[in-house]
Amino acid sequence: MSRKLNEQFFKEYLLLEKECRKKFDVELGGIRKYIDRFDSFQFLPERDEVETSLCRYSELYYKFANHPDALQKNDDLKPADVKWVRDFTTRVRTQTDPISLYLKKAERYFRRRRFKKILVISLVVLIALAAAAAAIYFTQFR
Repeated sequence: MSRKLNEQFFKEYLLLEKECRKKFDVELGGIRKYIDRFDSFQFLPERDEVETSLCRYSELYYKFANHPDALQKNDDLKPADVKWVRDFTTRVRTQTDPISLYLKKAERYFRRRRFKKILVISLVVLIALAAAAAAIYFTQFR
């Protein structure tokens, strides 16, 4: 069973790698890029769990890739590990992974800040125009 589970993991990990490469538009090291991006953001949801899991699975993947007999001998994986990688691949694909969620929130925040700034500037301009119009009105009719 462990060889079959290891092969399933290997296959699922490669799919995750492909999705991460697509997400970050890189040719190699998509999962490594994902892990490195954690350093760019302070308040990521699920940060510790995801980073720990991705690092662990990366180490297992490289062990399998560099030692072909490791696929047969390794008993470190459980079906839950394969499921986690598969589910995380889906999350990356559907942009519900921690980095995507953080970037969506950050975008909304900056959009809101930009809107407030434009609103304040517009109000200041309107008040200035109203004051100028009032000054002209009172100077002409006095």
